Amino acid sequence: MKKHLKTKKILSTGLALGILTGGATFIAPTQQTFADASTTGSVIKSAGDIYNAFLRTPFDNWLSEIDARNTYSSENENLAYRAPTFKQGEFSVSYYDFYKNPNSVKKIITVSPNGSVNYHTLKHGEQLTITQADTAILYIDRRYPEFTNGIAFFYVDADVLRNGNLGIAASNFQTYYLKQTNRLQINFTILSRYYPSVNPLHLANNDEAYFNRLSLEQQSRAKITGDLIDWNELIGSTLSLTESQLVRIRDLQENPATKTFLENK
Repeated sequence: MKKHLKTKKILSTGLALGILTGGATFIAPTQQTFADASTTGSVIKSAGDIYNAFLRTPFDNWLSEIDARNTYSSENENLAYRAPTFKQGEFSVSYYDFYKNPNSVKKIITVSPNGSVNYHTLKHGEQLTITQADTAILYIDRRYPEFTNGIAFFYVDADVLRNGNLGIAASNFQTYYLKQTNRLQINFTILSRYYPSVNPLHLANNDEAYFNRLSLEQQSRAKITGDLIDWNELIGSTLSLTESQLVRIRDLQENPATKTFLENK
C-alpha cells in the first residue's frame, strides 16, 4: 500500500532516522573493495586513482573558509565539495571535508521499502550509492527552515534511479543538490589557481583553450560535473511512501538518538 504525501507534511513531522539495508554501496578514494561490517548490504570500493592524492592534500590558503561556508555555487566543486558520480540505476551521496581531514565523517540514515533501518558513516572522500528504489534518506541540512530540527529528507524512487542524473554532495559546512550537467563547464577558479602555467595571466575568455592543455587528470579536477539545483527541484512535489516506511519514520522521529547520531555527537 502506498501513501502519497506532500513534502511539507512529511518534513513538518520532524523526520529523523534510518538507512538502507540493501542495495547500498560506498565509494572510497582507493582501489580496494571490502565489506563494511558496520552496515548491512553495503560495500566500500574505489572511485579511482585520479582523486586519491587530490582528496588527501590540504587546500592552499587562498581558498576562503567564509566562501566555503556561505556560497552555494558550482564553482565550489572540488574546492568545498566533491560531486557524487552520476550513473543510471544509482543515486549517490558524497562527503567532502573542506580541510581534507580523513577522520571527518558525515552520518546518513535511510529507510528501505519494508521499513527497516540502517545507519551509515561516510568518511571524507567516500560516497553512499543507493540502487534500491523507494529508499528514504535522512541527513542534517539546516539551509531550509522547513526541515524540522535541521533533519532533511529525500526519497529515491524508480524515476530517480532510472535517470541517474541527480545527486547530493555533503560537506562539513553545507549540503549541495546537483543535477548532472550536459555540457562542458570549467571551474575557472581551479584552472587559474591550481594550474597557472597554462593560464599565467588568469584570463577567463580563453578558458576552454587553457583547459585543453591540461592532462586528463587535471581536467577531471577542473571540470564541473553537476549544475546546482534547489532542494525542492530535487525532491519534486509529492512523496510516495509505503505504510511500513511511514510507521517506521514516525517511530524514529520521536527518538532523541536520531539527531544525536546525525549530528555525529
